[in-house]
Amino acid sequence: MPISESLLSYLSRCPLLADGRFQTNDLPIERQTYATIYTYAPEPDQTYLDGGTQAEYYFTLGTDGKYPAEELAPIGAHGFSKGVAGWLKNERRAVRPPDLGLDGTAYRLELLSAGVLTAGQGSLARYCMTFKLTYRPSAA
Repeated sequence: MPISESLLSYLSRCPLLADGRFQTNDLPIERQTYATIYTYAPEPDQTYLDGGTQAEYYFTLGTDGKYPAEELAPIGAHGFSKGVAGWLKNERRAVRPPDLGLDGTAYRLELLSAGVLTAGQGSLARYCMTFKLTYRPSAA
């Protein structure tokens, strides 16, 4: 299973991200669906004595469509991202990292940022959450 699918499966265990939706009353039901809208995997940044590496994988979940920014603003104002960050923290404390299968071993999954992204005043926007996975890739 690709890393992106592993992470979506893992995050779907979070009650606020269950069923492929931002589970919040701040958005109409038809605007709660999210999708992976961006991924980035830079070259591994650390090599261990055994030849293994530490790598990072960045990805952004966002509303599946673009909407007027003022309609998305309430989700950010009511601490939705803090709830997701709290869930991730509890998972780390319980030592329940994402299962990356044959792709490697997850060390840490963090929520880096969340908010409404627009291209300019009056344009349509997405509510987005950007995450960073630190992991050790499997040997090739």
